[in-house]
Amino acid sequence: MRLPTFTSAPASALRSLVEYRHALGYGDRTLLTYLAHFDRYLAAHGWMLPYLTREVVEDWVASDMGLQPSSRAKRLQAMRLLGRFIAQTHPETYIPGRAGGWSQSSGFRPHIYTAAEVKALLAEARRLTPVGSLRPHTYATLLGLLYCTGLRISEALRLRLADVDLQTDLLLVRESKFHKSRLVFRHSCIDG
Repeated sequence: MRLPTFTSAPASALRSLVEYRHALGYGDRTLLTYLAHFDRYLAAHGWMLPYLTREVVEDWVASDMGLQPSSRAKRLQAMRLLGRFIAQTHPETYIPGRAGGWSQSSGFRPHIYTAAEVKALLAEARRLTPVGSLRPHTYATLLGLLYCTGLRISEALRLRLADVDLQTDLLLVRESKFHKSRLVFRHSCIDG
């Protein structure tokens, strides 16, 4: 991950926070984007203090009138991380609360598929076109694998032949979340 050049008064804190979180194993691309945008905002507004105030945080969070409430909440969450980090050396730093007045819910409601729904989904995947190609088999296999193992889509797509042991029904998931590897048992969970 390449760090942007931070130029505002709290530039060293921004850089240190990103380096610290990177050392802990976080990817933080989204956080990095927010921090770079915040740094440009501070520089453009002539911010000279090495710490954050409530006014500058709230002004930046509200600076783009077209943002959805969830995007404002994500900006606030980035400021909470930064504020907590800076407060270690500058106790007068403003740290936003968790709620912050903006909704953090996305409206997304998960759906737990019934066995019948899974069978119907797999049947539809097998009917994909072009007929006779690998596409229908690939999608049916991928969906079945996700259902029977609970893998994340990125984990399933990164599997290689060497990661699959059909004798023991074990899959080796390499370097997944937090750069950890794990073994996953493949259940026989789909009939027919």
